Amino acid sequence: MGAHFRLPIHGLSWTEIKDILKRPAGGLKVYLADAQRGKLYTSADFHIPMALIVGGEAAGAGNEALSLVDEAVHIPMPGGSESLNAAVAASLLLFEVVRQRGE
Repeated sequence: MGAHFRLPIHGLSWTEIKDILKRPAGGLKVYLADAQRGKLYTSADFHIPMALIVGGEAAGAGNEALSLVDEAVHIPMPGGSESLNAAVAASLLLFEVVRQRGE
C-alpha cells in the first residue's frame, strides 16, 4: 500500500502520454499485455527503456492505448484458463522486467 509514496504517479491525457512515449529522441518502446497474442513475455526485451500497457480484464486496452503499442506480449495459460486478473498479469510482467534488469 505504501509503494505509491515512492513511485512517480501522474494523471495525464492520452495525448500527453503519447507525447512522452513517442519522443523523437529517446522514446519508449510500448508493450501491450495481451491474453492471446504477441511473443512470450520472457522473450521480450525488457532491458530497454519501455512502457507497459495492461488493459482491463473484460474489455482489454482501449483504442487510445492500442494506438501507442509497438509489440504485444502474452503470459501462457495452460489448463484451459482464459486469462489472468489484470493486477496479477501486471505483477508477473513487472517481475520479469526486474528479473531481466537484474535489479
